[in-house]
Amino acid sequence: MKTPIILFPGLGADASLFCEQKETFGAQLITPSWISPQKDETLSGFCKRYSEHLLKSELSQFSEGFLGGFSFGGMVALELCALFAQEGNFKVKGALLISSGRTDSILKESFKWKARLASKFPKRLLKWILKNQMLLQFLRTESLSAEQSRHLREMIDSIDMEFFQWSLLACSQWNPRNRFTFPQAEFPIFEIQGEHDPIIPLSKEAGVTTLSKAKHLIQYTHSQEINQWIRKVIS
Repeated sequence: MKTPIILFPGLGADASLFCEQKETFGAQLITPSWISPQKDETLSGFCKRYSEHLLKSELSQFSEGFLGGFSFGGMVALELCALFAQEGNFKVKGALLISSGRTDSILKESFKWKARLASKFPKRLLKWILKNQMLLQFLRTESLSAEQSRHLREMIDSIDMEFFQWSLLACSQWNPRNRFTFPQAEFPIFEIQGEHDPIIPLSKEAGVTTLSKAKHLIQYTHSQEINQWIRKVIS
C-alpha cells in the first residue's frame, strides 16, 4: 500500500478543491471530512480533538503518511503533525503547505481583522458576500477553467456556515509561536506558493518553491506543477 497523502482544504472549501490532485494520485490521496468545532475553540484545541477522530477513522489503517493542506488547511496540517510527532501514534513523513505558511505572518494584518469582523456577521449576509464579492473576485483574477469555476460555486452553495465562521476567527487568532521554523519543527516541512498571492505573503523560509506569476488557487491554476512538486516531495 502506498504511503498516504492527507490534504485539508482551505476556508469554506471541501475535497473538490483537490480534484486535479485526485486525478493524479487516486486512492493515495485522502481528503478527510471536518468535524464540528466547539464554541470558542482555538485552532490548537480543535486539532487535538480532530487528531483523535482521524486516528479512529480515515487514518486508522495507516501508521505513517504525509499531511498537508491548502491555506487554512496548511495550518491544520501543521498542528496535527506536531500532535502526531509528540504523541508518536502516527509517523509524519512531512508536511506539505500549498498557498499556506508556518508562522503567524502567514496572513496579512488586513485579512486578519477582516476575518475577525466577518466571523461576527449574520450568516445570510456573510454567504451573500461570499457569492457576490469573494467568488467573483476569484473568477476575475484567477485563470480558472469552466469546471473549476463550477467547483467554486458549488462549494459556496454547500458551505457549512457554522464551520466557516469558526475557522475565520480561529485562523485570524492562530499563533504558532515559531514552533514550525527551523530548528524547532520535529518533522520536514515543504512549501509551495504563488509569486503574486494576494492573501498569503511570500514565505521568508529557505527552500520554498515559488510559482512565477501565480496567485492563490495554485492547486487549480498550476495543477501540473503542484502534482510534480508533490511527487518530488514524497519520493
